[in-house]
Amino acid sequence: MNVRVDSSDNSQKRGLVERRRDSADRRFVTVHLTDKGQALIQRVFPRHVSAVLEAMRALDASGQALLGDLCRTLGRAAAD
Repeated sequence: MNVRVDSSDNSQKRGLVERRRDSADRRFVTVHLTDKGQALIQRVFPRHVSAVLEAMRALDASGQALLGDLCRTLGRAAAD
């Protein structure tokens, strides 16, 4: 799956990511987290996970399984 990041990306402006050109093929650019970006992820992600887990409590096991199936289907469609 390819991810497109345009030049207006605020994450780079905020110093959270940096772009690197592929040395073998300069058409390709990869995006990497900086130390500042990694620190932000480590600070924010646990709260995000807690919020998602809390929201998932509204679904029983079969509802969670159905949601998982739907998300996988959407993910495959987006990758195509």
